[in-house]
Amino acid sequence: MVTRTSSRSLSISATIVAGALLASALVATSATSADAATGSVIAGKTATDPAAASTSLLHGNLSGWTQTFKDDFSTPVAKGGFPGPYAKQWMTYDGFGDTWKIGRYEADILSVHDGVLDMHLHTGSDGVPRAAAPIPLVNGQWGGQTYGRYSVRMKADALPGYGTAFLLWDDDNVWENGEINFPEGSLDGTTQAFNHQLGTPWNNDMWADTRTSYTGWHTYTIDWTPTKISYLLDGVVVASTTTNIPKTPMHWVLQTATNGTKPAANVDGHLLVDWVSQYAYTPGSASTVALPSAPAPTPAPTPAKPPVAPKPLTLTAPTPAIRGTLTVGSTLTAQTGTWTSGTALSYKWLREGAAIAGATGSSYKTTAADASKRISLVVTGSKSGYTTASKTSAAVVVKPAPLASAAPTVTGKATVGGKVGAKTGTWTAGTTFTYQWKRNGQAISRATAATYAPTASDANRAITVVVTGTKPGHTAVARASNAATVKPLTLTAGTPGVKGSTKAGSTLTAQRGTWTTGTKWTFQWTRDGSWIKGATGTTYRTKASDAGHRIGVKVTGSKPGYTSASRWSKPVTMRR
Repeated sequence: MVTRTSSRSLSISATIVAGALLASALVATSATSADAATGSVIAGKTATDPAAASTSLLHGNLSGWTQTFKDDFSTPVAKGGFPGPYAKQWMTYDGFGDTWKIGRYEADILSVHDGVLDMHLHTGSDGVPRAAAPIPLVNGQWGGQTYGRYSVRMKADALPGYGTAFLLWDDDNVWENGEINFPEGSLDGTTQAFNHQLGTPWNNDMWADTRTSYTGWHTYTIDWTPTKISYLLDGVVVASTTTNIPKTPMHWVLQTATNGTKPAANVDGHLLVDWVSQYAYTPGSASTVALPSAPAPTPAPTPAKPPVAPKPLTLTAPTPAIRGTLTVGSTLTAQTGTWTSGTALSYKWLREGAAIAGATGSSYKTTAADASKRISLVVTGSKSGYTTASKTSAAVVVKPAPLASAAPTVTGKATVGGKVGAKTGTWTAGTTFTYQWKRNGQAISRATAATYAPTASDANRAITVVVTGTKPGHTAVARASNAATVKPLTLTAGTPGVKGSTKAGSTLTAQRGTWTTGTKWTFQWTRDGSWIKGATGTTYRTKASDAGHRIGVKVTGSKPGYTSASRWSKPVTMRR
């Protein structure tokens, strides 16, 4: 997969401003080498497409394909001088990191000699591995072509840590539009073919391993049509798919890079390209080139008669056991038992039955990924003259590590309209926290931040916070804080009064005075300081019996989040 910002009409002088990513199938481990004589999928098969089987560059159109680009590298170019005389036909990545940010693309590792384009893959004096990614230009531009045939004849040294992803990449740099790769793989392994799913390109629509090493000359061809993608190795179809076919213009990149591991500094070799040819898809068009005869099928190897050897002896191979503390972060040790004297032992630690990368020693320090997982061990013994034997231990379950925690405390101003915070205290380094604030023990909706602003609903209520700590490989812990009672605000209370005639039988009206905005009031009229039953309105109609008595009113104000307040008016004396 190549990630870049590009244009269908990018000129050959444009600067490449992006990185390149080796397709997802390139893995950091090496595959077992194979070639056409010892395990390739094309061994014993006859080429069905003579053009795709050609060992030399064809000059002209094929039936249904119109040639748009060709190069057999006839003009020598010294190392560091490419593209030079090829500038109208090629451009190349230069000066930025590869997919894994391990190596760097450099144009100065390219040269042309003896009729081949040479990519010199090696580690520079600065310790950074060098790779290259040349791009064919059609009419001075890259891309702009939807559907086509793409053929390249190449070989490479078996270089651990380096790989290829010769691919078709969307001109608009939209990975979801598709990605077609062939050949792809680690140079010390085998060549593979890929097509990625449209829309979800991190998933493969198709994958095939040719079981063919990079070390021999082979012709690799991609046929991309509206209904099918075919992958041909020396004229033999090794894979095809009719699903997830890209429909947008793409460009071709002959990309090399590191394969996810840093190559050893002494790994030094070459990838050679003999010729390159590109065609546009033109169904119904006629051929203008004489096709070579199809080559004879590669003969399948004739097994040699094995020499007569003595029957191997049987190793004494006890079942291993795992010893150690079964907690994340602890070290587990292999207890192998007693094997036949002189046996060489190797180890492979497994998590849920799958090998743990790099865990090949007699001990293994557990990690967060092992929490609550079953860990087992395979011990393999070998000795000359004996049959190699492997034994697997019983599985053990690794417990999550305990998480050191502390009770949180509520800090800040616990008043309505104030702000409180959660002080977590000291926990295991690297712990991640979540929060839940509570009112009288009940969770407050959406109050899940490290701070909380008390509202009117919290007045005179106990506020607490529950802090939950998590860390990969550790048991989650929830701790509750102390309680803080939220103080209500204080109402601004007015001075009430009584308005109206003091003659018995008249109506008196309560005057509230000025209170905090939003206050609601209740009223209670009094006679000589005692409540008058039923007199709870804003007015009171006096009676003849009130004559000679002192009439007043009590005004009580309340507002959510505030302390209620009551005020008494100055009473008036009623007369007859």
